[in-house]
Amino acid sequence: LYRLENKRHARVTLTHQIKGYGLGEINKADVFFALPQDLPQQKIINLDLEPNADTVTDIWKQEFARFTFSDIASGTPAESKMVVETEISGIHYYIFPDQVGTLDDIPAEILDLYTRDGSKYQINSEYIQKTAENLIGDETNPYWMARKIFDHVRKTLEYKLEGGWNTAPVVLKRGTGSCSEYSFSFIALCHAAGLPARYVGAVVVRGDDASLDDVFHRWPEIYLPNYGWIPIDPQGGDKELPRDRAMNIGHLSNRFLITTQGAGDSRYLGWTYNTHETFITDPRMQVNIETFAEWEPLD
Repeated sequence: LYRLENKRHARVTLTHQIKGYGLGEINKADVFFALPQDLPQQKIINLDLEPNADTVTDIWKQEFARFTFSDIASGTPAESKMVVETEISGIHYYIFPDQVGTLDDIPAEILDLYTRDGSKYQINSEYIQKTAENLIGDETNPYWMARKIFDHVRKTLEYKLEGGWNTAPVVLKRGTGSCSEYSFSFIALCHAAGLPARYVGAVVVRGDDASLDDVFHRWPEIYLPNYGWIPIDPQGGDKELPRDRAMNIGHLSNRFLITTQGAGDSRYLGWTYNTHETFITDPRMQVNIETFAEWEPLD
């Protein structure tokens, strides 16, 4: 089904810091880290958490480390870390459309869970319903359904950070979006068409093998019967050359440590990925959050 290449052996340190400023303190803070799992292209050799944390799971079966802090004095940072030793390869799926099964071949649990609506999707809106209907037409092959939606999203949107994450109808009408908004738009149209889709989130190698990432990346995956979950990135595929577009369907480089698998409205992450935090403070406090990942090559 796929080939692996260019294995990377690395230590990735994901750090989250929460600090309050003002009169008073942060009374309580819960910090959640999505825990990376073994995947076809990704092997988790070792994972350490600092300080100690308990583990919780959301409806998408994503596991999280939960760090709990209390009585954090003003100006004092509370720091959480996840240190992962991992081997990551580039992966290239061999997808033959005529060997992809039908929607009826998709397990009922997958079909139910990953075609649901969400506050960022609004799949029952007239705009999303009509757009999905016009795009799909009479097509029944899940691969070609996904390709039509992929092409529509990459043609409609231009990458631009507007600030915040808007809903799929707003983003598609506006014509610009971040990687998260590309993902929301693609997934909304897939769900409206009855095609299971989700997103994954990752920390990313930026340039050199030893690098720092504080931007991160998110992209969609589709479920193709006889293949399983396949990466498909309309934002990465927003390219002029057909080959460059195709490289973002069923292909991933070895630059990504995937931490998060879900489809929104997570009890612990909300609509974010990698990390999230909730906190209670005294009234006259301002809270600053910093999250960054450091890559260290081990070979």
